[in-house]
Amino acid sequence: MRPLNVILLSILFFSSCDNESVNAKSSAEELLTAGTWYFWSINGGEAYDCVKQTNLIFNPDGVLDLNTYVRMPDYTCGGPYPTQAQWTLKNDGKIVSWNGEDFTIEKLTEKEFIKSLVSEGTKYTWVYKR
Repeated sequence: MRPLNVILLSILFFSSCDNESVNAKSSAEELLTAGTWYFWSINGGEAYDCVKQTNLIFNPDGVLDLNTYVRMPDYTCGGPYPTQAQWTLKNDGKIVSWNGEDFTIEKLTEKEFIKSLVSEGTKYTWVYKR
């Protein structure tokens, strides 16, 4: 009887781990696609008001809409400059990828999305808010 209990507990343990990874990925997808994300800062430096209009829209069909705004030399606001990309989640929802770049999801809540990327030894961290 004891070996049977061990086998049953092992099956429950491994099936619950699998469900957790599926739940983590679906939870990340639900949070990303729940609305528009507005750029807030990069590497701790808060963006200009104009640039804060820059936004990401993760569509459930895998299309990412990026609307970029830039502060012009004469201090006016330029944009939106819309582009699209295909996005995917990897590593159980811990990495979001588009345009050939893998961004680590540092934090993802209903109100805040923080992603990072290491490029040529330098870490870049972007903060987006709703």
